[in-house]
Amino acid sequence: MFPYRITKSLVRRVTCLLLMMALSVFFLPSASSQNTPTTMTMSSWLDSETFSLKGQSGNTCGTSYYYYYDSFYVGENIHGSISASSPIAFYLMTSADWTQDGAGAWSRGCNPTAFRLTLPSITSHSFDYTITSSGRYYLVFWNTGTTAASISYSLYSYSVQS
Repeated sequence: MFPYRITKSLVRRVTCLLLMMALSVFFLPSASSQNTPTTMTMSSWLDSETFSLKGQSGNTCGTSYYYYYDSFYVGENIHGSISASSPIAFYLMTSADWTQDGAGAWSRGCNPTAFRLTLPSITSHSFDYTITSSGRYYLVFWNTGTTAASISYSLYSYSVQS
């Protein structure tokens, strides 16, 4: 029997370690670039998921939105990739944004106004965002259409070191 529980945290740490080892092969200075500073990007997988959202009916969102949250630190960079079978809106919100305008916005006609990043109508998009204040951040996916949407996303954090 395997003596360790495989948790999301363990998977993240092992993935980060393997990625750092793989990246070190590509970023070791060669004989021709000994005087050039080396930049190395370290990355950590945070989350990846595929899900479906019902289409809207009337002026309420109901179950047409989904959110994921995680805690980040000042200066941390996140990279996300999103694909959807039909146009969706995406919001990146701080905990304060979510409290002020997040969950409540969907019950008031689906029009949040407090957010750090918004992508109003996408089917495929990648984004990068640098965290400006430490805390919990929400990634909100909202199906703005009337038909169901299948959505996939992946999220990484990364830092650049010299």
